Amino acid sequence: MSFRLLLVLCMLSCASFAQAEILSGNVNFLLGTRTMMDDDWDDFEVQDQGMFGLNVDLKLPAMPGIEFGFLGSRADGDTQFTEADVSLSELFAGVNKTWEVGAARPFIGGGLTIRTITTEIEVLTIEFDDDDTDLALYFHGGVFWRLGDHFNLGFDFRTVVGGEMELFNNDVNANSWAGSLILGYGW
Repeated sequence: MSFRLLLVLCMLSCASFAQAEILSGNVNFLLGTRTMMDDDWDDFEVQDQGMFGLNVDLKLPAMPGIEFGFLGSRADGDTQFTEADVSLSELFAGVNKTWEVGAARPFIGGGLTIRTITTEIEVLTIEFDDDDTDLALYFHGGVFWRLGDHFNLGFDFRTVVGGEMELFNNDVNANSWAGSLILGYGW
């Protein structure tokens, strides 16, 4: 209950700052694909994952922009005797810079992300599952266009590096590349 109250208060604060033209920002939905960089994922054909998320960026005058959000991705794969289900979620926060060039809004950003990976493997009807969480760095950039006064449409390209996870007593590399379509609202 307290989280919902905090979220509502945060939204009301943002709305009042935006109304007073003190705060500018964007709330963008991301829909795309994530590709795991390492060969650790090839055996089960789960290196390419469908991805969705939300990226919020806020900026006060004469200050760097901040951003935060979440991403989630998932893939199913199988081999002759094995099925795998892998999901990767992340919460991120960092800084960003967005330029205004007519209707275009090129941007770059980066920061820290907390990732959790969950893996379920079934071998000949015997199920195994494991998960792990790590802290890594993310960097991204792209461009969106402001259509009308508030609608955003564009592309985001992102990489996550620097973390390592342990699944089934093996170290795995969870670094990734991602490309997404941006659909959002800006003020």
